[in-house]
Amino acid sequence: MRIIVVDGDKNALAGSVSSVRETVPGASVTGFDIHEEALEYCRNSLVDVAILNIGPADKDGIGYAKKIRALLPSCNVIFYRGQPRVRRVFSARVRLRP
Repeated sequence: MRIIVVDGDKNALAGSVSSVRETVPGASVTGFDIHEEALEYCRNSLVDVAILNIGPADKDGIGYAKKIRALLPSCNVIFYRGQPRVRRVFSARVRLRP
């Protein structure tokens, strides 16, 4: 499984990437603090899940989600606010997925 995490706050990004790696062992997890770099990655790679922060520093997270889905229609998008919650939210989503 290939997962990207996008968060404009580098410190929060590091914590979120770490949490996702712990939650989904064996997944390829790549973090980006710049949305355009994440989009470029999506243009050149298959991504299964995009986890996007929609906090104050990332005002256009929904717009970027639409761009990612246009490139990769089967990519699952998860929005979150605040790093401590990402592990719990992602864990719940993984359990719900068939």
